[in-house]
Amino acid sequence: TGISLAFSESILMALLVGAMALGTALSVILLLLLGAVLVTGIAFFVGAASADMFGIIAKATVVFIVLALPAVSLIFPGVSTPYIALLPTDALIQSLNGVVNQGFTLATFGTELAILFLWDAVLFTLGFWLLRRRLA
Repeated sequence: TGISLAFSESILMALLVGAMALGTALSVILLLLLGAVLVTGIAFFVGAASADMFGIIAKATVVFIVLALPAVSLIFPGVSTPYIALLPTDALIQSLNGVVNQGFTLATFGTELAILFLWDAVLFTLGFWLLRRRLA
C-alpha cells in the first residue's frame, strides 16, 4: 500500500508539472517507482522506531527534511556538500534531473541506478523485517 500510494502521488505530480515528456516517460516512471520503494522502506524504519502516531509524524518529518537535501542542493548549488552524496535520495535526484531536465537516458546513470537499487533493497528489506519484528 505504501509503495502504490507514494508512486501514484509522484506520478500525479510529475504529470502536473510536465516532467513526463513522450521520450522520457518510461525512464521517469521507473525512477519514481524506485523512489516510492525507497520512501516506503524508510517509512518502515520510522514506523518501527515510533511508539505512536505522533512519534511517527515527528520522526518522519525530520527524516524526510534530511532526505530532501539533495533536491535543495540541486536548486541552490551553493549549499551542496560532499556529505549529501551519501544520502539515498541523491542518486534518485541526480538521475531524475538528468532525465527530465537534460534529456539523458537511463544508461547514462548506471552507477546512480545501481546505488538506488542497492539502497532500495537494503532499506525495504531491513525496514520490513524490523517493523514486522516490532509488531509481532
